[in-house]
Amino acid sequence: DSTICQGDNVIFTVPSFFEDVVWNNGTASDSLITNMEDSIRVSAIDTNGCAAFGQTYLEVLPLPVIQIDGDTTFCEGASTMLKIQSPYNEVYWSFGGIIDSATFSQPYSGYVEVADSNSCRNTKSFQVTEIPRPVALAGPDQYISCGQNQVTLNGTSTSTKPVILEWSSNRFPNTQHEP
Repeated sequence: DSTICQGDNVIFTVPSFFEDVVWNNGTASDSLITNMEDSIRVSAIDTNGCAAFGQTYLEVLPLPVIQIDGDTTFCEGASTMLKIQSPYNEVYWSFGGIIDSATFSQPYSGYVEVADSNSCRNTKSFQVTEIPRPVALAGPDQYISCGQNQVTLNGTSTSTKPVILEWSSNRFPNTQHEP
């Protein structure tokens, strides 16, 4: 019996001294290329006129499933770790690493390739994205004139995601503020 990994081909060949070679799929050739799981049978006549028969079973093994755990986005100034789950005989990252996890502190596009115990290989692409720090804006400068006891600041952010703005009044301890 023979095994191949999904997506691979195998070539079965009979020696050239056989004539009238016929495979079970109807191919009349001294070789058969296939990637289908099946019972492979061949019949042929040798140079003495004797019939010969052969049979094997071709098993097609599935490719390993790659699961990348971890966040593929991280905030500016931070990092993220991606980890490959499941035991594999080989793990290869496109940046050259041969470990089961990798830490990224910069944006990166690449792939990871794994091989299982049957030497079947699979590849998965990934992209790590850095999210820029939002810039908090308190609005235009406001001045408090004599007799005025409050001023309103309208906070905004450059972020496209929801942001919590907190006011700090450490310089003026009697100041009241609302987030």
